[in-house]
Parts: sequence; C-alpha cells; structure tokens
Amino acid sequence: MLTGALVLLAISLPFGSREPFFRAGGLPLDAPAIAILLAVGASLWESIKKNIRPDAPGWSALALAGAWLVSSLSAHVEHIQSSLCAWELMAGPIIFACARPLLSPKSRTAILAALGLSLIVFIAMKLVSGGSLLLVTPPSTASWQAFSSHPLTGAGPGAFAETPLWTALLQKGGLLVAGAGTALLWALSRDILRLSRTKGGKPAVMWGVLVLIILVLSGFFLDPLASPAVWLALAVLPVPSRRAYNAVRRA
Repeated sequence: MLTGALVLLAISLPFGSREPFFRAGGLPLDAPAIAILLAVGASLWESIKKNIRPDAPGWSALALAGAWLVSSLSAHVEHIQSSLCAWELMAGPIIFACARPLLSPKSRTAILAALGLSLIVFIAMKLVSGGSLLLVTPPSTASWQAFSSHPLTGAGPGAFAETPLWTALLQKGGLLVAGAGTALLWALSRDILRLSRTKGGKPAVMWGVLVLIILVLSGFFLDPLASPAVWLALAVLPVPSRRAYNAVRRA
C-alpha cells in the first residue's frame, strides 16, 4: 500500500492545476493534493502499524515541518494562503520521515522510475505551455523588512512565493525554519558519512552526495523543499545508514 501510494504521488505531480477538482474546507484538492493525502496517510499508517521510529534525518524533517506550521500560525497577513502553503511544505517531510526507514530496494526502484517519468512529463508540459522552470525574482526590501520585524518566524510560508528558496527562506520562515533546515542537512550529511564507513556503502554514498548537491544548488533558482518530488527523492536516495528500528530494539 505504501509503495503504491508513493508511486501514485510521483506520477500525479505534473498534473497539478490552478482549478482543483473540489475543495475540502479551504484546501483545494487537485490530483497531486489527493495523492499527497493518500501518501501521508499510508506513510503514517505503516509507520504506526510497524512501530517504526524515524531515523535522525527523519526527526529533523519532522522538526522542519513543525517549524513551517509555527511560521504559518504566526503569519501576520494572508493567513489562509500561509496555512495552505504550510500544508504543502509539511506533507513532504512527513512522508520522508515515515516512509524512509520502511522502503525496500524494489520500492525505491519503482519510486525512482515514477519520479523519472514525472520529471520528463513536467518538463515537456512546461515547454509546451511556455512556462518558466525557474523562480528568478530577487528578494525585495519589503521581504527583508518582514524578516527584521519577525526574525524568529518570518512572514509565513505563503509570502514571497516567486522567490527561490535561499533568497527568501529567512523571510518566509525566519530563524526557526532556517535552523530546522540546517539540522536536516547536517543529519543527512552525517548519515552519508556513516554509510561511507560501511562495507558496500559506496553507491549509496555517491547518490546521497549527488542529491545533497542538487538540493543545495537548486535552492538558488527554485524552491525545492516545496515539492513532494524532492522529498520522495530524499526518501529514496540516500538510503538510511541504519535499518529501521522500533521502540523495543534498534537494528
């Protein structure tokens, strides 16, 4: 069930639209939104049923999700937009934290194949429609004023939507989100370092380093953490340096 939900999410990602199928309260539900709900539900269900705790990167991702939630609740303008953006930004870390320790090699291969197909379809649709693949708006004076007014939580995740990640992270989420994001990168790097010391860990190390480099570099032109595709890729590559463990015994 978990693998199927994640593959469905990966395939649905290019088909998001401005006009949702319907709304559940204030939440617009298009194809990716419905798939995200299913994926979050399946990830939480499998994690609880098997009594699996997240690894260190997983806990860091959950901290990042919590930081986005606090930022959205503290937003001083556009509360509805901030709450919707917070949901989108929280779903990926939740899936990452719950699913990452549970995925088998076959599951990882299936998800990677679905992500590759999704990327091809997404680029083709963007080229046909003439849309831009990049966020290029530089940070404005107003955005820095928003950060200086609320340095801990920023202006909320719904603010400055057209700016890339690294040029608006402090303005959107403040020091709280920046600190949680730094902790996530540190935890992933530590996992990769631990893998490099194990026998047969070289392929995972190579992919892990590549994913981290892409994540960091793309933040200057895109908002990668806003896409569930990036969190799916992080859940698949790199693999955890330790097997999943439960409350009773660590593997």
